[in-house]
Amino acid sequence: MDDYDLPPTDEVFRECPRFRILLLGKTGAGKTSLIKRAFNVDHIQESNLDPGVCNISDEIMSEENEHFIAHDSQGFEPGESKNFETVKAFIAQRQAQPALKDRLHAIWHCIPVPHAGGRIFETGDENFHKFMESIRIPIIVVFTQYDRLYSQIALKTDRTEVVGMDDEEIEHVFERKSKEAFKEFVKDLRKINPKLRCTPVSNVARYCETYSDLISMTSNLVRDYVAKTAWYAAAVSQRADVDLKVEASVELGMKRYWRKLSTSHHFDGRTLRYCFEQIQREVIDVWNFNDADKILSSHEFMAMILRLVHDLSTLSPSHAILGSTQELDKIKDVLDALAGNPVADPITPDPVKVNLRNWLSGVYQKKTLSPSTLCTLMGFIVDLTMTLERLFWNGFRRGVHSLTMQEVQTAYGEYYRSEERTKVHQEIRSYATSLEHKPKGPDDAEIEVKRLIETYRFVESHKPQWDMLSSNSGGKKHKRRPSPCQII
Repeated sequence: MDDYDLPPTDEVFRECPRFRILLLGKTGAGKTSLIKRAFNVDHIQESNLDPGVCNISDEIMSEENEHFIAHDSQGFEPGESKNFETVKAFIAQRQAQPALKDRLHAIWHCIPVPHAGGRIFETGDENFHKFMESIRIPIIVVFTQYDRLYSQIALKTDRTEVVGMDDEEIEHVFERKSKEAFKEFVKDLRKINPKLRCTPVSNVARYCETYSDLISMTSNLVRDYVAKTAWYAAAVSQRADVDLKVEASVELGMKRYWRKLSTSHHFDGRTLRYCFEQIQREVIDVWNFNDADKILSSHEFMAMILRLVHDLSTLSPSHAILGSTQELDKIKDVLDALAGNPVADPITPDPVKVNLRNWLSGVYQKKTLSPSTLCTLMGFIVDLTMTLERLFWNGFRRGVHSLTMQEVQTAYGEYYRSEERTKVHQEIRSYATSLEHKPKGPDDAEIEVKRLIETYRFVESHKPQWDMLSSNSGGKKHKRRPSPCQII
């Protein structure tokens, strides 16, 4: 395989295969939970995040997610300077590395939410943040155990303030007071460094999207102050922010495969099956599900996506290859046969399988690309992205760490029956039809694909409802769906 055959994800992974992050904080600061939740893993290999054990040079990884490396440093104790010097030396050593993959990409300084009036930073913490002002590594103060602040407020609130209120109203009072208290924490920290970035996290379900907020803040800073490739690595490694997954998937797709989709040099002379497989691989690489059984790379899953887009194989849905039944087994048989599995080729050809085989074996020709072929490619990208988004939310809501075929089938079925799919396909047909009546001009199919994803991917009923809190996201403002509640 030459470089031209490599998808953009392979290009990114060659330069920066893993997102490298330093965790700073005392034992009990919640560093292990933070890593497990942000990267959605159950087990950490060779973990030195254990109490009393720490070697900052050790690389902490997980077999469940090969796209991140963490380093651990204990916090700064009063009157102790050795660890402070160790951290400074480690940062300097990492920043001197010539390869991006060996440098630090971000630092999370983990601080448990303090009791009201309690000290947030030790002197060593303050000195460290002053030192970091001259270092171009994104650093975020992560207030862990944010739910503890809510509990403190609930215990200390005078009961007369909530007399006559129902449970929901009382909850809103406690939430408001919690946010006000958090603002005061941030205000105190800003006295040390006015540009300090802060965000809370909690493992309690009501606050679980605080992890998404942390990831968003981190990735924006990495993109602006480290490197675009490190941003891709961050987007791939994390498993908490679906918006970032979609954004990275779209950007990588437009980097090569989607650009000039109707006149693609990359696809010219290739079969449609090849085009679909390359797009599938690229998009799945970015989403980085914990898929030990390789379900998303299987012909079973490819058959599901092809079943979603089959009606776009002709501009008239009534002339589609498949009938009204979900003939997934037939699609899989054809894919197996085209991949060289002789058992999958029936002795007596099935007319549906013959048509499917002819369709998938058709050659992409940029000079004579049919509207139906363009429709199918556009639909494949959008439908695949939409299905993966539903798969993400379903697993996120249920706390699923690894994929199962049942989870995949559920996400596929939900999108197959959805209004979003119907609307997407209608608009794709309208777009392709409009091209037939326009003079030959710039190919903007990839722009239409991006628009369709942004317009129809969000399913309100699937996205959990919770509050998000953050302070100073830092860097340039990149397009992102608004948080339900951003207080600072």
